[in-house]
Amino acid sequence: MRQYMPIPVLMLATIFCTARPAGAQSRTFYISYSTGSNSNPGTQAAPWKTHPYMSTGTGCTGSGAGPSYSHQAGDHFIFKGGDTWPGACLPLSIKASGTVSAGDYYGVDKSWFEAGAWTRPKFDAQYTNVNNMVNANGITYVTIDGIEFAHQGIAPSTSFSTSSCGIFFGQVGYGGWRTGTIIEDVYIHDWAVTSNLNPLPAANFDNICIGGIMGVAEVSKVEISGAGAYAYWQNAKVDEPFGGGVSFAGEGKDSKIHDGWNGCTTTASCHDNDFYGIEQNSLAGDVGVHSQVIEDNEPCPTTPGNKMAVYNNVIHDNRAGVNIFVRYFADVYNNVMWNNTNNNQIRLCVPDSDNASSVGHVFNNTMDVAGGNEGGVAIAERTNGTSGALGTLYIQNNIVVNGTTVFAISAATEHYSNNYAMTSSEALAHGFTSATQYAPTSSDTNVTSSGVNFTAACASLIALCHDAGGAFWFGGSYVARPSTGSWMLGAFASGAQSVATPAAPTGLIAVLQ
Repeated sequence: MRQYMPIPVLMLATIFCTARPAGAQSRTFYISYSTGSNSNPGTQAAPWKTHPYMSTGTGCTGSGAGPSYSHQAGDHFIFKGGDTWPGACLPLSIKASGTVSAGDYYGVDKSWFEAGAWTRPKFDAQYTNVNNMVNANGITYVTIDGIEFAHQGIAPSTSFSTSSCGIFFGQVGYGGWRTGTIIEDVYIHDWAVTSNLNPLPAANFDNICIGGIMGVAEVSKVEISGAGAYAYWQNAKVDEPFGGGVSFAGEGKDSKIHDGWNGCTTTASCHDNDFYGIEQNSLAGDVGVHSQVIEDNEPCPTTPGNKMAVYNNVIHDNRAGVNIFVRYFADVYNNVMWNNTNNNQIRLCVPDSDNASSVGHVFNNTMDVAGGNEGGVAIAERTNGTSGALGTLYIQNNIVVNGTTVFAISAATEHYSNNYAMTSSEALAHGFTSATQYAPTSSDTNVTSSGVNFTAACASLIALCHDAGGAFWFGGSYVARPSTGSWMLGAFASGAQSVATPAAPTGLIAVLQ
């Protein structure tokens, strides 16, 4: 839930990045590529040069040998800030898991760094072909924190779809993410397919994970950017965003994902993220894939049961195959969307094996459909030949700017009310613009106290009613929506706020203090 002040003050939220305790820590090892030696004991005073799970070749270690090491659950590995490990050291192939009481940690200590100020430790593949920069298939109870992953080179092959991730814990279906795995505060960027893609069949791109993160229980405060990505098609270099995103995860939150093909795919909970620059570009068409900002890749046909929760996201400036595409019994609320072309803002899928007990919620979203090509219809249905949903669907309290609230949806039991079509002039008059992320700067009688009160739903949709932390780019403390009386329409709620609402950050590659 987002709130507004009469005059928004633009500022950047400060993100604090600290190593998360991983249970009963047993040992800590320090690793510095610039000053370490693998003959050292791995202390801060005498660090290793490389991690034991990196390559032991001379191009990486210099000596042709890795450090002496035997795993114990709960081990912590601290990579020195400002150091860079080259492609000859990669991938980092994690060979052992932590435990529920003693998770392993691969990360940073911000008091330990090279040069005069903290910068992330970097794994820079230098466009060397690396099948997964971190290869941890099947590993559990591991945290990776505060590391930069850059310039992965990827060679197309028959196993292209399963061996090209930035961080890979397994190609798994919904619910199959690796228990106890956490990726936080990492920055993955600018991968490349270094040889000709043509004539690879499109099937090789199923569940593709180029540059992205797959199979993790929790992804938090990451940035994934394909802005500098490139590939070769028919022997010509193509400088277009592709790949990226988070897939088959338990939760993707507080992150910035942009300039690629994928945002948040088949992830149980996708919230408090900033998505932009997701493209259905010519390269996607060439290799036969469609791009997606947020999608349940197992939506139709499939048996009902698992569903995605999609809330508190800012989704803007995308030209994707789909924007939000989930099964109709998903929970989609408090999202702000603008300048997303190619498709409806939200598409709801009715599975072939539907049942009457399914319940979906589309509450309090703010969607500007200007520039879209779906006739101004913000929410539409894909049935795969069925005649409509058998369950219950709630579509209420949504604002559609520059479009229509005639949503192309049908269900056996529908609660369709209190949705409002706002003109561009009204939006401008009250500050519903991209500059404020559609947080109004003045009261609008068509919006204030015009919504259904969903307090009864707060037991299961907690963030709908009270999001104590707010989206990470906002910061501050947020009061709950009122427990009595009418709610405000859209993704924002009026009320007191202790910290001014800032704009989204323009980059998370800077130092995070």
